[in-house]
Amino acid sequence: MSLDMAIELARVLALCLILGLLLIFGHKHALYRQRSWSFIAGGFGLLLFGSLLDVTDHFESLNVFVGMVDTKVEAVLKNVIGYLLGFVLLLVGFYYWQPHVTALTETERRLKRYNEKLESEAAARATEIEETNRELCEGEELFRGVVEYSPCAIFLKDTKGYFRLVNKRFEEWYGASADDTIGRTSHEIFPKDYADAYVSQDAEVLKSRQVVEREQDIVFRDGTTHSILVTKFPVMDANGMPLGIGTINTDLTAQKRAVMALRDNEAALAEAQRLAKIGHWRWSIDRNELVSCSEEYARLHGVAVEEIHDLMPHQMERVIHPEDREHVAAAFKRFDEEGCDYEIEYRIVRPDGEVRHFLEIGEAVADASGHVVEHIGTVQDITERKLAQEAVLVAKAEAEFASRAKSEFLANMSHELRTPLNWIIGFAELIKSERLGPIGQPKYREYADDIYSAGQLLLDLISDILDLSHIESGNLRLSEEEFNILDLVASCVKLMTERANSANVELRVNTHGSQQLGLRADPRKVKQILINLLSNGVKFTPPGGSVSVSCWLSPGSGYVLQLADTGIGIAAKDIPKALGRFQQVDGRLNRKHEGSGLGLSLAKSLVELHGGSLDLQSKVGEGTTVTVRFPAERIVPVRHGNSFCSSEASFADQG
Repeated sequence: MSLDMAIELARVLALCLILGLLLIFGHKHALYRQRSWSFIAGGFGLLLFGSLLDVTDHFESLNVFVGMVDTKVEAVLKNVIGYLLGFVLLLVGFYYWQPHVTALTETERRLKRYNEKLESEAAARATEIEETNRELCEGEELFRGVVEYSPCAIFLKDTKGYFRLVNKRFEEWYGASADDTIGRTSHEIFPKDYADAYVSQDAEVLKSRQVVEREQDIVFRDGTTHSILVTKFPVMDANGMPLGIGTINTDLTAQKRAVMALRDNEAALAEAQRLAKIGHWRWSIDRNELVSCSEEYARLHGVAVEEIHDLMPHQMERVIHPEDREHVAAAFKRFDEEGCDYEIEYRIVRPDGEVRHFLEIGEAVADASGHVVEHIGTVQDITERKLAQEAVLVAKAEAEFASRAKSEFLANMSHELRTPLNWIIGFAELIKSERLGPIGQPKYREYADDIYSAGQLLLDLISDILDLSHIESGNLRLSEEEFNILDLVASCVKLMTERANSANVELRVNTHGSQQLGLRADPRKVKQILINLLSNGVKFTPPGGSVSVSCWLSPGSGYVLQLADTGIGIAAKDIPKALGRFQQVDGRLNRKHEGSGLGLSLAKSLVELHGGSLDLQSKVGEGTTVTVRFPAERIVPVRHGNSFCSSEASFADQG
């Protein structure tokens, strides 16, 4: 095969390939419908046919077949004119074809973009629909959960009265399950009286298309009666037409019980405040006004509750007593500025002019940040208490005045009482000693002894009374001097020895090795203290008992004198009476032990007059111990010689 032949064959094949691609492309894009297709097809046909004729020149058999064609046509196709004509047709075809292809391509692009947009919108719409469906399912589940687990009984009926929905609370309260309720009417479920009421209410709701609320008592399936708030409302469609009736039943039983309990508590509090004459109040800091108060608070001020709010802003000038405004204002100022709680007493003047005494207590109430936002408090009418206190003070003053008058009278009667007694005692002593000659009758001497003893006893009694009166009136004065306390103790024991021996009572003295000490005091009063205590000890100690006197120096409390007996003792409850003035433990007229009963009281008063103290410890049947303490500042050194031996043996010899 020659090179020319190969080139011609390649040309033919290339033209066939191009023509085939154009056919495929044109079919895909509907090119056969365009007018340029005829020119393009004709041009490629001429080129292909001319190329085939050139190829047949190299094959005898094909050349014989081509020879059948008109030689003129063959000549035309084989020369340059045929090829030029083919190219011209192609150019014309491409000229017409190119704009249509460009327009078609742009339209396809637009269609593609539009389709992509539609697909994107469709996908977004599908996603939106899916999300809406999901939210709708969630909302439905949420709604069902709210309805099912609501603490209220919820149910829905259609316009014909058939149940379409009930929740679990409905089932629990009424004992009717959802399966047994839905599709049925009220008359098929509830007793006739309940059903008639429900149907009537449903009809009212459908007619008025308004919410209807009523309270009624309903018996639950457990047999308990509950107070129920029945709320019925119309269920409407988008056009405002009724679809059914919704009902929400709320159990008010616990709430009503709480309200009743609160009312009972409020009534009890109001009654307690009325009886105690106490009222409470709340004051707002920001608004500077009375927020609330009890009825008793208003009543205490003499006004009604609706009037107290207008009165309180003018409290200082219209309520508080003029004489008490200054200290009340000072308390309120500290309360406002420093938040100090207060408790004050003051007087108020009621609108009718009556003056009442108040005790007010106020406290500050702070918020979470510590800022004081309110004042709260109480007021109590203490008028009767104040009047009683004033009456007690008046009575006390009168009693004190009477006591002073009595004491002053007795003190002033000292001379008048003692002078006749001294005469009686003196003449009795003169008669019994027969100083002016013998007595004719022996009985007269016995009578003189009795007169003397009775007069001496009466003088001692009057002296004690007068001394106590002097102390009470404040007229008793101490004649202080320095003396040896041990010498004084010895002389008192010596004076009581004869009486102790007569009563078969042993006197004992123990100084605990005390040194000779001096005491700065009134020796006559100290001696009176010891004599009274020793006399009581001997008097109340049975025969065979003992009375002991102990003396020692205490670094902390000074000098101590202690007298202990083994007598009958005193009950603990009677000790205050024994130490009281003008009181006797045994107050009966026929008591066993005679005497004024003033010894302990007088001794205590005289010790306290010296700045000391007297303590009494006793037990019935075991005896009594009296401890006298003189303050340390009354101890002084002994300045003079001492003829008294402080040994226990010397006291024993004298006793």
